[in-house]
Amino acid sequence: AQQAQQAQQALARFYSGTPASNAIGHNFLKHHGRISVPAASSSNKPHVMEGFVARAVSESHWIEQWAVVTDTHVCFHHPDRKKPSYRISLHGIVNVAKLNRQNENNDSDCEALPVKEHFFPEYHFFKIETMGRTVYLMNRTIQQRDDWVEALSI
Repeated sequence: AQQAQQAQQALARFYSGTPASNAIGHNFLKHHGRISVPAASSSNKPHVMEGFVARAVSESHWIEQWAVVTDTHVCFHHPDRKKPSYRISLHGIVNVAKLNRQNENNDSDCEALPVKEHFFPEYHFFKIETMGRTVYLMNRTIQQRDDWVEALSI
């Protein structure tokens, strides 16, 4: 519980900075088919889901990665590489939750995002909790976020 609270505080500190319109590049998470299928997609394991997400690697650094959910792991890749830069075992996931801003229509299945409403207004968040850490992710649309949460909640 203390680790989760520390992670939420770190996320809140991150959001107390510059609004997203100035902090994130205009094309962040906007690929619209302009990028060919990443190298990570050519592996032999069957994929449950794959696509671009942004992953918080620290309280002030988000990176855009190609994420692949297989029957055993969720892997995060640089789009040009097969080898994942970060991996989570599906068996190690204890919770996957949608995160909403306080001013959004809060669904009963969404947790509150520890952020002021005006930061990252165009992005939608969820988290993956394991015994050792909480990984925060963001997507461009609510539908993308909901699809990821559904794929990881199986």
